[in-house]
Amino acid sequence: MVLPIMFIALLVRKLGHRSVSWMRGRRFRVGRLRLHATSLTMGAVTVLVGWILIFTNGMAAVPELLPSNWNAAFENLGRQVDAAVPSWAWTALVGACC
Repeated sequence: MVLPIMFIALLVRKLGHRSVSWMRGRRFRVGRLRLHATSLTMGAVTVLVGWILIFTNGMAAVPELLPSNWNAAFENLGRQVDAAVPSWAWTALVGACC
């Protein structure tokens, strides 16, 4: 959930606040109703996530995206990289990126 927000923040930082006006929701009318695009989008996302959680028993019934041996290999690779790089270097890398 954090990655999309970080991407949007980076986009706003690079392009400036005026160039991302397309991200603002717009008001529109459907008959007598006055609606807002942002509210409708967030409502649809909330309903979609709710349906997914209900129909998959809280995501427990969803099959794994990767085979378990791939997950173990990626985990071991991450541990090896983390052991090879000092902790101050990770901090400097994150600080340089942000």
